[in-house]
Amino acid sequence: MEQSLNKATKKLELLVSQNEQCQRIIALEGVGVLGAAGLIASLSQTEHFKNGRCASVYLGVTPKQFSSGGKTVMLGIDKCAGDKQLKSCLFLGTLS
Repeated sequence: MEQSLNKATKKLELLVSQNEQCQRIIALEGVGVLGAAGLIASLSQTEHFKNGRCASVYLGVTPKQFSSGGKTVMLGIDKCAGDKQLKSCLFLGTLS
């Protein structure tokens, strides 16, 4: 089991090292091989997103917004929205 995990990790690292976009994402602080590969896989079809905020909403890394009567309240990041596994991978990378 551990050997197959190491083999898959090495394969992923090789693929990421050959991709220029992944290398630019890895250069960001707190983003590793898994996070970069996940971002490229999730956001590769850029024509689906009108702007960066739409991509952030798709990933689920924007705060919840409640608006009523002209009053806007922004809460913490929604735990249920977006790609939960990718979001947790990115957030765990920022903690290390």
